Amino acid sequence: MSIITNTNNILFLGEYSSGKTALINMILGYPILPEKLIATDMPVVKISSGNTNSIFYNTPNSAEHIISWKQLPEDWSTFSHAGINVKNHPLLDNNLVLWDTPGINSTNQTHQEHLNKFLTQKSIEYNLIYFIIPDKLTQTSIEFLQKNKSKLQNLVIVINIKDVKSYEESRQIEREVKKTVMSNIGTIPVHLLSIGNVCEEFNEMYKNNNDWFEQNEWQTKLDKFKSLIETNIDSIIGEDIFDIINSFYPNNVFKEKLKQKNEIEQVNKESMTAPQQKSSLFDLILERFSPNGFSEDFVFNQGLDFYSSKEYKKAFDCFFKAASKGHVKSFHWLGKLYGYGEGVEYNEEKSYLFYFLAAKKGYSEAIEAVKLFKTKDNHNYDYDDLFNKLFN
Repeated sequence: MSIITNTNNILFLGEYSSGKTALINMILGYPILPEKLIATDMPVVKISSGNTNSIFYNTPNSAEHIISWKQLPEDWSTFSHAGINVKNHPLLDNNLVLWDTPGINSTNQTHQEHLNKFLTQKSIEYNLIYFIIPDKLTQTSIEFLQKNKSKLQNLVIVINIKDVKSYEESRQIEREVKKTVMSNIGTIPVHLLSIGNVCEEFNEMYKNNNDWFEQNEWQTKLDKFKSLIETNIDSIIGEDIFDIINSFYPNNVFKEKLKQKNEIEQVNKESMTAPQQKSSLFDLILERFSPNGFSEDFVFNQGLDFYSSKEYKKAFDCFFKAASKGHVKSFHWLGKLYGYGEGVEYNEEKSYLFYFLAAKKGYSEAIEAVKLFKTKDNHNYDYDDLFNKLFN
């Protein structure tokens, strides 16, 4: 059987209740996959473009269409996977294919055999494999990854924090997971995703809608979800995982791939020492999918990775490079680094200036920092004079 290479396959793995299905639904902009009640009884599911909105299961000889998930055969050994065809979805029409899977911690022997058989087949080449975990890596997940690591090319572990946590709490969870991964599994990229209330708001948005068969205005739904992300941006960490929504426009998504790679390498050479291993999920998405080439978000997220590893000078270089393109969060982080003397010599005036620049763009944390400056020692900086003195 020939290997599928003309599609962009992304596989989602993880334990039950890790948030795999919810994440797929948010990427699609609508709750197409069932999450509750029968989600734990779902086999491997392929979500792809089709001529109609429909569901099916794939036998060795044909695709058997059904009108309800309850019609799936109880014996999962009789089919390789189930599937969802979606008509006129912008992402899927651009050859994106998403694969949802049953939990790796299933106690049902048939379910385990179904997943293991699927993972051993050689007919699909995955551009990315997301292994979704909650706030820690369980022994079950560690053993699964140890056993299957050689088969899972392009693997990224995604820490999917569902509860609302502070930035420092989330980063501490990330550090602990990275330590566990390195000591038990080896070098695998780890990405932190903390989206606060976004998932709940998304579910609330569509709580009375389970009629995806009747839907066709998918672009409107994608735009609606993107707006939800933008509204909550200040409380989100790792939102770049959803940049994949933008990454499949226009159709020629691989046309600029070589150019992108060269530009990224040049940026690394000029502005920072690149890490030996990819540690940012955005890096992986950018290299494979983005039609727009280098983005300041790429450098910013590397800066966060460096900061969490206490490599403050590299973090400063990243934030400064991203700030040069107007990246608002980078302004805020430069203010923080100058204020603490991390990666750069302590400079209170520059700290205030960068906080001020971020605050002018409406970034809430920077606004609070500026307020704090104004209450401390009666500081009342003249912005224009300060800018000219420091940078002209």
